[in-house]
This record gives sequence, C-alpha cells and structure tokens, in this order.
Amino acid sequence: MKMLSLPGGSIFLLSFSKNLDIKTDIIILFFSTFRPKFLYNLKNILYYIFLGIFLFASAVGSYAQDEQQATDSIFHYEDTNLYKQKQFYNNWKEKASKHKWSNELFNILFDPPTATTPKSISKNSIARSFASHEGKWIRKITFTVTNPFGKTVNGLPTDSTDNKLAEFGNRVHMRTKVSHLKRVMSLNEGEPLDIKLLEENEEKLRSLGYIDEVFLTVTDIGNNEVEIDFILKDRFAWSFSYQANNLVAHKAKVYNKNLWGLGHNARVAYYYNPDKHVQHSLGFEYSIPSIGNSKIQATAIAENTHHNKKLSLELDRTFIDYRTKYAGGLKVSSYKDADHVPTNDIARFDNEINFHEVDLWGGTTLPFNLEAKNEYARYRKALTARLYRVNFTKHPEIKADTNVFLLKTTGALLGYNVSKQQLFLSNLMYSYGRVENIPYGYLAQIFVGTVYNDWNRKGYIGLNFSRGYYNARKSHYFSTRLSGGTFLNRQGFLDGLISAEFSYISRLYRFRDTKHRHFFKVKYIVGLNPTDDFLNLNEDNGLRNFKSEETTGDRKLVVNVEDVFFSPMTIAGFRTAFFSFLDLGYIASDNSKIISSDNIYGGVGLGVRLNNDNFVFKTFQISFSLFFKRPDDVSFFRPDASSVKRQEFTNFYIEKPYFFFQEETFKR
Repeated sequence: MKMLSLPGGSIFLLSFSKNLDIKTDIIILFFSTFRPKFLYNLKNILYYIFLGIFLFASAVGSYAQDEQQATDSIFHYEDTNLYKQKQFYNNWKEKASKHKWSNELFNILFDPPTATTPKSISKNSIARSFASHEGKWIRKITFTVTNPFGKTVNGLPTDSTDNKLAEFGNRVHMRTKVSHLKRVMSLNEGEPLDIKLLEENEEKLRSLGYIDEVFLTVTDIGNNEVEIDFILKDRFAWSFSYQANNLVAHKAKVYNKNLWGLGHNARVAYYYNPDKHVQHSLGFEYSIPSIGNSKIQATAIAENTHHNKKLSLELDRTFIDYRTKYAGGLKVSSYKDADHVPTNDIARFDNEINFHEVDLWGGTTLPFNLEAKNEYARYRKALTARLYRVNFTKHPEIKADTNVFLLKTTGALLGYNVSKQQLFLSNLMYSYGRVENIPYGYLAQIFVGTVYNDWNRKGYIGLNFSRGYYNARKSHYFSTRLSGGTFLNRQGFLDGLISAEFSYISRLYRFRDTKHRHFFKVKYIVGLNPTDDFLNLNEDNGLRNFKSEETTGDRKLVVNVEDVFFSPMTIAGFRTAFFSFLDLGYIASDNSKIISSDNIYGGVGLGVRLNNDNFVFKTFQISFSLFFKRPDDVSFFRPDASSVKRQEFTNFYIEKPYFFFQEETFKR
C-alpha cells in the first residue's frame, strides 16, 4: 500500500493486487481536500492512515466475499499450510541445533506443526454426528486427560514434550481427576444414549475454565451398545497478574482454577496503595464446583480493602440439563465500612456504610409439548421466583430527596421463561483453532414483582427476548436481544430502562493464505424517567480503549465494527490475527432532546492478537486507538497491551430472574 500526497493536499491510498482477474487493481480512497497545513498536522495524518487501513481491510473482505468463499466447517490453518509450516520449522530447527542454548530456546518457543483437526469432530454438530447411536445402551464412558504442555500428534493432544520449561509446567500443574469429571457429568453408564444429553455434557466440559480442548468419539461395540470416549486437554491451572499505578500503588493476584485437580477455584489478591485509608488490602475467594454429587456450587469470599470489608457465601444449583426439574440458590453477604451500595451503582461514600444482603431464588420446569419440534433442540419452560433483601445498619442521614436508596429494601420477583437451544461447531470466531460451541435458539422471559422499603412500595414489570440465528447455507450468525423493565405505582411509571442489541458475525472467508471475518454490533439503551446519568461509553460498555468520567448520560447508541484476519504466520510460536476496528458512540441526557455532534464520540484502531495454547494467558493483544472525537479527559492516541479474556457466546439458558434497570443485568 502506498500513500500519495497530491497538489493541494489531497490524500490517496493506493493498493495494488496481482492475483485478480484484471492485471492491476487500484483502490483509491479519497479523503477530501484539505489546506496545505493539514500535512503538518500529525494527529490528522495518523487518524486518516488508520481509517484508510480500516476501509482497505473492509474492501478486501468484500472482495473475498464475492470471489472466494470458504466453508464454515471446522477448519485449522495447520491442515492447509502444514507443508509450509514443516519446512519453516525444520529450517530453523537445523540452524538452532548448532548451539545448545539456541536449541533449548527454540524448543521452548516453537512446537512442531501438525494437523490439528481429527476426523471425529469434523462435523458441524455433535447431535447430528452421533444421531445413529440414539437409544443404544452405554456400556462404558472413559476419560483420557493430558497435561497442558504437550505435543499434538495426528490432531490429538499428548503428554509428550521435549523442553524443560514445558516439563516444569506439567509438574506444577494439577491434572484434572477422572472422579471429578464423572461428578460433573449427568451422562451415566448403563443408560440409553440420549444425543441431546450427550451434546449438553460435551458443552459443559468445554465450558470449564480448566479444560482447554475436548475430543469425543462414540464407538458401536455391538449388541446395541456403545462406548463413549473423551480426550481432554487440561488448561494450565496457575496464573498470576500484576499491575502498578505510577510505581506507587500495586496490585497482585494469584489464581488456581483447578486446585487438587477437582475443579476448585482459589484466588488471592493483594493491593497496596499508600494514599488510601487501608494501605494493605487483601482478598480471598474459594469456590467448589459441586458439593459431593449434588451439583451445588459453593463460593466463599473474604475481603478487607479500601472499598469495604466483605464476607460472602453463595450456594447455587442451575438447571444442569434439559431434564433437570429443580434449580435454586442462596447468597448471604455482610459489608462493613463500604464506599458503595448495591441499590445505587453511581453513589460513593467515605466508607461509612454497613449492610447485609440475602438473596434467595428457586425454579421448577414445566411440561413442554414437544410434538412436531426439532429433534435436536433442547426445549425448556420454567417458573422462577426470587426474594432479595438488603438491610442497612449504618448509613448517612436519609431525607426525602437524599439517600433514599439507603432504606431497608425488600424485592420479590416472579418469572415465566421459555427457551430453545441448539449448537453447531465452528472455530476462528472467538478462538484460534479451538472448537467452539455456538448456541442458537431463543429465550423469552416475563417478570413481575414488587420492591418496598419503610417509605413506599412500587411494582415492577420486565421483559426479555433474545434470539440467535445460524444460517447453515450461508454460515452467517445473527443475534438480537430486546430487554427492559420499569417500576410503577398508582401514579404511573417510574424509573426503568429499555435496551436493544443486534450482533452479526460473518462466515469465514478466504483471502489468499488468510481467513477473514466481519464482526458488527449495535446497541441502544434509553432510561425511562431516570433519576441520574447511569450510562457511559467506557471500554466494554462502548468504545475500546476509551475511559472517561465526563461522558455520562441516560441514553446511548453504540456501534462497533471489526475486521479480523487470521494469519498463517507465527511469531515465536504464537499464532497471529490482525484486526482493525471502528467504534462510534452517542450519549446524552434526557434534557438533550436533539442529537448533537457534541454528544458523538468515535475512534478507529489497529491491532494484533497473539495466541499460544501453551501459555497461561493464551491470547495477548496489542492495539492502538485514535479518537477523532473525544472528551477532554481522553487522549487522542491510546495504546493498549493486555491479555484477552476467553470470550463466550451468550447462551439461552434459564437462570434466576433479574431486574432490568441498569446498563448491565441487575444481578443482585
């Protein structure tokens, strides 16, 4: 790509492509004509370069859509480019083997390339792959668990390794115990094989934070019997994070997601800040995935920080599979010297509040008429109920117009829920080669309830509908969500919220040696009779790498566009994906009746994601954002380097009922 400056200050970006039907393809992006002094404005130059690259990436994606489409079956780069990668690997290994130190370093950074897609998972649905075994008796279920740092042979993980660092990592790792996996499963030996139940259990294993990959085979052994074999690759259980603020404040955390190999999750956090009244803060969290065989998860939290002193215990049992009849949970918490409260996310205090929380919920499924329904889908219908109480024992003075949310409050909620969910298998969506379960279906919910305190009582009504749609012919994925809720009394409607969201993920396109996807998301939120500005555009709530205390409001519209190129190139053993993005956000308050450019903010950016399955933080991201419209407390240029959390698709499971009146679902 070349950038040309023409007389008068016009800026052109030219891209030359050699393998098109025409000999030379020139894409000209004309950004308009500016005064000559524009050429000396570094900020504008950088912005237009970033915007040009983003538009170029979109143009390339459009060309790929029209000219060369790739299927959305399970696809891994190593399968197509295996010969090239082996050549690259062998050449560099030969050079590195001349010295002992370079040979050891090479073994640490590089794994020998191998095909990574076993034929047993090449279908796009577990249910359809093994439908012929429906109803056969399960003779045996076996589990093979491999260490996190091992070679892949013929697409399957092994314990084999040839470098000392990997061996050390495997020694300190706690391998998942088979006895624990059997407690997690709701599929049992000696029962007829239920394909939908098999799919749910495979999804459950794949969602565990300490399991990296799941491979499944079902073998017919005659006499109307089958054997089910799971091969699981562990994810390294230990992790550590550290953060410093101006070399004065420090934050360190140590995690283990699979303590004792039993799926126990432990977290210890330490904070030091000499400017806070509590200079040395400590936090501890411990969770158990199942108490015995009850499938009841238990979580205990103890914290002493500058925010509060907290003790919490939670017991929770979800609707484990589509056959589960009952679900429920209980959470009890105590807070002392708190600077914030659950009844108001914005208000802050000088560590002068004590309160207790009790949160109880339960649910039961209802009969569902499955006649003429999809045989592979999982249908659920359930009634849910919730009782929530917060009791403030120490607080500032409460007046009619001040701190009313500090009154003792009780809330009760009933929910009617209907859901349908199916799964298809894909990859190169949110992961780099890992097989992903992509849910599609719907979830419809109606909530009614009441909230009362010492001064008043008000009713509540809420609705939530979410829909995921997968086009099998074109391999596009769409999801929509419409939710909202409002409080009301005899005088009419009080404060509430309406939220609408649409997401789109394109099929996987091929452009030369790369794979490419478009990601698009638009979200609109509006407060109903809001009492304060409770929305912002920060980070996950709006614009990437954006953090501002000035941009708040009670209504907003956010548009996120991203193009991702999954490259076959590796850097020091890391798979790479290059991405460009464009974010736009509008935010305003109720007194802003007309959309004004003063309330619109936006930025463009570029970045690269690096992935290596043998590292604790498997995906690391480096990105740069340029904000062409920003508030005063946000800089024009914002770099970011951080680990990327494992992203998951929103499923359509039935959970405890929620109040919808904050930007995120109110889960208290």
